[in-house]
Amino acid sequence: MFCVPRAALGGGDHAAGVKRIKVPFAAASIHVPASYNVTTINAYQELLNNVESPNELAKGASQALEQLKSSNYKTAMLVDSTDARKVIFFQQGDYIPMTASLAAEYLILLSQTVKKNWALQNIKCTRIKDKYISWKDAKIVKIKYKLEVESYNMYTTHYLITANNRTWALNINSPDEEDFEDLLTSIKLY
Repeated sequence: MFCVPRAALGGGDHAAGVKRIKVPFAAASIHVPASYNVTTINAYQELLNNVESPNELAKGASQALEQLKSSNYKTAMLVDSTDARKVIFFQQGDYIPMTASLAAEYLILLSQTVKKNWALQNIKCTRIKDKYISWKDAKIVKIKYKLEVESYNMYTTHYLITANNRTWALNINSPDEEDFEDLLTSIKLY
């Protein structure tokens, strides 16, 4: 079992108001805000029908959920009980023995794909942060975007995490800039 050192990632302190959840396909557990609850893709789609957002973002979210449904990879999803626009996705992936050069290639590929997909839906997409973190037990690639439609903003943060011969993605969508990077310090592998 390992716990990522807080100093390796930076960020604030969410010690209060968090709960630990298990992600079985990643053989890991992580702290998430206490207001987040496990949901299904279908239940989340129903919640989104009652959320006011520009049509472009609603369409993009619907397409992403359909892709998750048709994927052969396992997915875990949590939604904030106070704001359905705030969601965390964990998705199983193929093992990638991550290196710094591979992380750089991944950042380029993901950036091109994300910008292309959002541009097709008339959504301005700006990369605002990327980072690669490596230490003995784990490697994490982070890339964060600001999505803009008219005067409406959303943020999406993608983490690609490789540890113990497993790789999974952690995606966070929110109308504010919170990306819970500091909560990554709570990852425990088993």
